[in-house]
Amino acid sequence: MLDHPSRTNEPETLAFLLALVETKQILVNRLERSLAQKGQPSLTLRQWLTLALIQEGKSLKELAQLRGVSKQAMSQICEGLAQAAYIHLKPDHQDARVLQITMTTRGRKAVKDGFEQIEQIRKQLAETIPESIFNCLLLVLKAIHESKQEQTNYSCG
Repeated sequence: MLDHPSRTNEPETLAFLLALVETKQILVNRLERSLAQKGQPSLTLRQWLTLALIQEGKSLKELAQLRGVSKQAMSQICEGLAQAAYIHLKPDHQDARVLQITMTTRGRKAVKDGFEQIEQIRKQLAETIPESIFNCLLLVLKAIHESKQEQTNYSCG
C-alpha cells in the first residue's frame, strides 16, 4: 500500500515545526523574563514589539498598519500599555476620534531593556555557532522577513 502523498514527509515536517515553535518560545521566554527582571513584569513580547514600533505622533491606525494587525487589536494592546503607564493615548487636536500615542519614560526604558536583551541573545548565538552558519542564519531570517514584500535571491556559500 502506498503512503498518502501528504504524509510521506510528516516526521520531517513535524520536526521542523517543533523546532520553529520551541525556538520561538525559548526566545520569547528569555525576553519576557529579562524584562521582568528589569522591572517590567507584565510586559509581553507582543506589547514590547508594539512599544518598539511606536513613533511619537503616530495614530493607532498607523501603528496597526506597521504591526500588520487590525485597528481593534492594536487598540486593545495600546489600552493595556496605557493602563500599565508605558504610553499615553491622547485625542488628536484636529480630529478627536483619532488617538495619538506618546511614550512615557517607563515605556522608553522598557524598549531600551528589550533591545539590550535581544542584542545579548544575538551575541550569545554568534559566539555559540560558527560565523558562517550565524551569517547564513541572519540571511535566512532576513529572507523570511522580506518574503512578504518580494522574492529575493540569497546565498549562504
